Amino acid sequence: MDYSSLNTQIQQTLGSLSGYIPELIIALALCLILIVDLIFYSKEKSNWWVGYINVLFILVALFFQFLTFSGGLSQFMKGVVLSGGLLFVLFTLTIRANTKKPAEQYMVFNGLLLGALLLTTASNLILIYLGIELMSISAYVLTGFTFKKEGSEASLKYLLFGAVSSAI
Repeated sequence: MDYSSLNTQIQQTLGSLSGYIPELIIALALCLILIVDLIFYSKEKSNWWVGYINVLFILVALFFQFLTFSGGLSQFMKGVVLSGGLLFVLFTLTIRANTKKPAEQYMVFNGLLLGALLLTTASNLILIYLGIELMSISAYVLTGFTFKKEGSEASLKYLLFGAVSSAI
């Protein structure tokens, strides 16, 4: 077995990870919000302050994105996606009284954000498919997140439409 080519491939892979710093930060935020919600969950008072953790992580991801900006379209689109994600989280912080489970909402939204970030830098069909599926599954859940009959019905219809589209 030729170990020199394997060593070269490992070095190339590790060298390319610097382009995925915002994705790694958002994935870390998703895991941290999950852990914080498991530890500090209380039924009487919802954990609305996890939104501030999410804002902090999105700001850090934006900082690293602009720090490593090289002028490409995918880098610009990452900035646009992260800025839109920041606006969404700030908007949900203003209407936190209507949100029953904010930690779960932010976890699902971070999954959607991660899928969008993967999609902007996709260079092969597997990564494109993975990004689209991660975004769509998160969007199915967020559609039905109102915990009302209409939201559940819309989420189910969206899921069926997405499953047929994905199968095709």
